[in-house]
Amino acid sequence: MHEDDVDHDDMDDDEDEDDLPELRLEELSPSGDTDEAGPGRLMVIEERMIPRLADIVAMANQNNRPISIEECELAGAEIDAINVDISIDESIFTEDALFENGVFLGKLTFCDVTFGKKAHFGRAIFREKVHFEDCTFHDTAHFDGATFEKGAVFTFCDFQQESTFDNGTFRDEADLSESTFRKKVSFKDAVFNKALHLDNVQFKGGLGTTGSNLADMKKEARIQNKGTQKTDQKRMKPKKAEFNPWRELDRVSKKTMSRRDMLRGVFRFLPEKKDE
Repeated sequence: MHEDDVDHDDMDDDEDEDDLPELRLEELSPSGDTDEAGPGRLMVIEERMIPRLADIVAMANQNNRPISIEECELAGAEIDAINVDISIDESIFTEDALFENGVFLGKLTFCDVTFGKKAHFGRAIFREKVHFEDCTFHDTAHFDGATFEKGAVFTFCDFQQESTFDNGTFRDEADLSESTFRKKVSFKDAVFNKALHLDNVQFKGGLGTTGSNLADMKKEARIQNKGTQKTDQKRMKPKKAEFNPWRELDRVSKKTMSRRDMLRGVFRFLPEKKDE
């Protein structure tokens, strides 16, 4: 056997081990202990590749089970109705996230989520609070015509391409604090009924407000903007523990951390590519 053959086989094995296993719906079906999978019980999904989020949502809606998704890859996400609370943490949408025209009755929480492609939430109706924290939108983000009835939070988010909130309706407070909009963001004809928080927001590509009531809100002192403050005074984003490669290698050796997670930790500390 040639040494080259051995090396290639090892590399193939490494790639397979780094891939997340695909979620099988049978994992979520009630079986045996009905207390664990009965109505109202939290549906927890961790470290899986999810080919169709719609299938999970349909099962959750039918059984009235809130959803918690952590450290997953979502390849297909086309949702038009969610009746339960759903939280997605430390995960990535590898294809377009299609939530447009949806009616969402439960709370939606996205924390440390990467939208690798387009994020479509246009004309969606959010009956409860929607919360985006520490999210990265690599492609365009569309919230045109969306209605936020119980508050909209977009804090510590990074919008790397154009984002639109045209004709949006914010019936409760909206919070964009600590977020960065690298390209143009538009609030054309948007209506804000309550306070808008803009603490330390960076609008790097222009801000469109034609037809919105933002000018009136400013006169009424309903826009909260504390501006740039000293680091020790401003509201700080919760920081993850500093990455120590030797400690993480030790964790890998003890099988408490996958190589995939270790690589994620390394990539978090690589310098960010500058805009051209």
